[in-house]
Amino acid sequence: MTRFQNTVVYLLLAALNQPSEAGSALPPHVVVVEKGVVLKFATVAEVSSGTAKKGDEVPLQLTRPLVIDGITLLPVGTQARGRVSELTKAGPKCRAGVIDLEADKVRFSDGSIALTEVYYRGPDVPVPEKINSRLVRRGRHDDLKGLSQVILVAPIVAPFLLVYLVSSLFSKNGTPCVGDGQDYVFPAGSTVAVVVGKKHRVRY
Repeated sequence: MTRFQNTVVYLLLAALNQPSEAGSALPPHVVVVEKGVVLKFATVAEVSSGTAKKGDEVPLQLTRPLVIDGITLLPVGTQARGRVSELTKAGPKCRAGVIDLEADKVRFSDGSIALTEVYYRGPDVPVPEKINSRLVRRGRHDDLKGLSQVILVAPIVAPFLLVYLVSSLFSKNGTPCVGDGQDYVFPAGSTVAVVVGKKHRVRY
């Protein structure tokens, strides 16, 4: 085969390969998950202040799919890892146990990781799909402790908190409470609402 023929064959092969190369260079489809989007998870197993330790892993499972622009980014059953962030065991004088959870990141199918915060955890109650992004304090993995929430809730909660603190010191017959308090328990299936703390892009 002559040099001219070799050149022609090379040019033909290059032309045939060009469309596939151009196609692979196309940018991937991207969906934006806005700050303030709430993901509804549930605990897989029971978590109790009596048996847990600070830092323990708490497996979570998504119970509501995340669908944006008709694209399912996180299907039901998606796994995430929570952790015990604060823990107080029940103690004398009816001191109740306290347990708090955090979930600072959620992984998407493209391998990207969104920074998240625990927005709510407790019984299975309605959870909004999105909250005002201004309530997300730092866009990182801190629990939501916005000053605006404290100001709004404090006048409502304060009277009940005072009654709780006083009553916790006494038993039902009015004598000082000398027994141990009860541990706080998250039954399996308890809701853990996790909010996206920073705008996140997902490729699909």
